[in-house]
Amino acid sequence: MKRILLLITFSILFLQGISSINPPIIDTSIIINKVNKLANDPTILRLDEEFFRSLLIVNDSLCYLNPQGTLYLFEIKITDSAKVTKISTGKYHGFNFGRNLFYHDSTLYSAGGSGLFNSFSGIIKFDFENGEWYKKPIGAKPLHINSVINSWIIDGELHIIYHLTSENNNEYSYGYINLSDFQYHELNRFTSDYSQNMQFGGTIISSSNTYDLHKLGGASNNCDYQIYDKRKGIMLHSTFLSHTPCIDGNSFVYLKDNVVFKRNSIGEVDSITINKSNIFKSTDVMKNHRKSESVYSQLELYLFIGGFILLLVIIGFVVKSIRTKAIHENDIIDTIQDQLKGLKGNYISRKELDEILKISHLPPDSSKVLRSKRIKSVNDREGPNISRVRNPQDKRMYIYKVS
Repeated sequence: MKRILLLITFSILFLQGISSINPPIIDTSIIINKVNKLANDPTILRLDEEFFRSLLIVNDSLCYLNPQGTLYLFEIKITDSAKVTKISTGKYHGFNFGRNLFYHDSTLYSAGGSGLFNSFSGIIKFDFENGEWYKKPIGAKPLHINSVINSWIIDGELHIIYHLTSENNNEYSYGYINLSDFQYHELNRFTSDYSQNMQFGGTIISSSNTYDLHKLGGASNNCDYQIYDKRKGIMLHSTFLSHTPCIDGNSFVYLKDNVVFKRNSIGEVDSITINKSNIFKSTDVMKNHRKSESVYSQLELYLFIGGFILLLVIIGFVVKSIRTKAIHENDIIDTIQDQLKGLKGNYISRKELDEILKISHLPPDSSKVLRSKRIKSVNDREGPNISRVRNPQDKRMYIYKVS
């Protein structure tokens, strides 16, 4: 009996788990009809062709619809039917085609976009209290940004590729914006003559911590879906997603962690875990954007050359100092030898010897070391020699004989 109860409990929890990762079934025709009635100018929405590019699914009961190229924002609550509410008050539209709409820390953001012959390189944040979009200041951004090429979320960071305005129109900056303080951190500055290589993927329709699921264009009955490994910068092509019909609200393709799900139009769900066995092609789309460890940037090259020159100067200074010191020491030994020539055959005390050796001003430990060194230098040359002998008058003491 206990085993049966455990099995029933496990089955209920398992089904609840599946339910929690199954996106809502969306009747696009009903939602589009409700949205058009709420919009001041429904002609600019183009939802028949842009619906899923404009939709952000937060969970199985809440979605946001931000039609491409507009500042309209609609909240969609999925219960037994779809409840659509217009929550934005903005009137100005047209500049954010192709933007990256994302939800982070209970906040809705839109990054980049273009329209009206201009590009927008910043981030706007939606204020749910007053229904307005506000530009979010970004610190340490590169100068002269032309447009945003691509962006994606990894943990609390918005990784982004900027196209910069330059003489040859081929300069780019890759880095990330920390979404806690909105500071930009550049990871690489590079050039490319092929701007199409900077763009990859399509519409992001589902995300997890590691992967984004991209929907690319295709025939109505067969769309191209690709999985982007955000941490490795690799676009994956899975056999599981080959010949998959385009999503229509009833059918859907989505991610949960490292599992990709596919729901058909009658509600049947199939899934696989992403691994090498079901990946038939992978493309390193970030290979041109990463900083190569074997290639120095211009600044690094200048720093290396400057450091090398400084090292040569220091070595030259040290060598010159050693040579100068050696010449000075040789001059001292010459002077000592001249003084010792007149003392051949005589005995002298340590105090007298220290005066001759020019070390009488030094403390005992230092004078002892230098005395030994200079006696050796004198004795290694031709001419007078110095030897330590016992004092004939007091055998307990030592004196020095010059011979």
